[in-house]
Amino acid sequence: MLLNAVLSRFLTATPLAVAARGALEYALATDAVDALFDQTVGPRAGRTLLFSTCVDLMSTVVCRIHPSIHAAARATPDLPVTVSDVYARRNRMPSAAGAALVRHTAARLEPVLRAMGGAAPDRLPGYRLKILDGNHVAKTPRRLQPLRDVAAGPLPGQTLVVLDPALGLALDIVCSDDGHAQERALLGPIVASVALGTCGSGIATSAPPGSCSGCPTGAGTSSSGGTRRPCRGTTNRTGRRPGGRPPGR
Repeated sequence: MLLNAVLSRFLTATPLAVAARGALEYALATDAVDALFDQTVGPRAGRTLLFSTCVDLMSTVVCRIHPSIHAAARATPDLPVTVSDVYARRNRMPSAAGAALVRHTAARLEPVLRAMGGAAPDRLPGYRLKILDGNHVAKTPRRLQPLRDVAAGPLPGQTLVVLDPALGLALDIVCSDDGHAQERALLGPIVASVALGTCGSGIATSAPPGSCSGCPTGAGTSSSGGTRRPCRGTTNRTGRRPGGRPPGR
């Protein structure tokens, strides 16, 4: 892996680096990552730049070994394509591949963390707590002529991320190319993944009417205000009043 450039410095002095290296190589194993891409996007014959190579390049940027993908590609002598090809491939990378990679690494690292005793105690006994939060990709420069007179910068996309605070792992992610879409419109795949005994915490605006229709009885939800309520699979209309709060609250 390209991460050897930084991890090899600590192999002899710090055993923790050896454990970290083993965990990273297990989570991002080349064959498994390429098989995941083929399963998600579909196999393509004659591919020169593999998905695992793109993941390795991006990993060195995330770990701050290199400041950019361009620098990471220039520092890789055995790269089978040019730097321009790397950027072209990155621009065509489907968001489903990135989401599948998040779920893949979580599934591989969760049993490792639990076997090592690295999981924190459950904050809510009897429930598995998950945190849902949204993130908008930074605004892009106004290079397109129709956007040069617009005051607000265009948002290229957004994500909803499911975090397990006990494990410190991102379990799932929903990617959207529409950076201006309401977060509640992206909740479909998240609701479908809710299991019995799960308690979710997230922003209050992420709980639209009908969003819990797929949740199993016994799951729980909570808003950013700290109010916890059971998720019974149905929603009830509470009405409106001038103060903006439901009656009885």
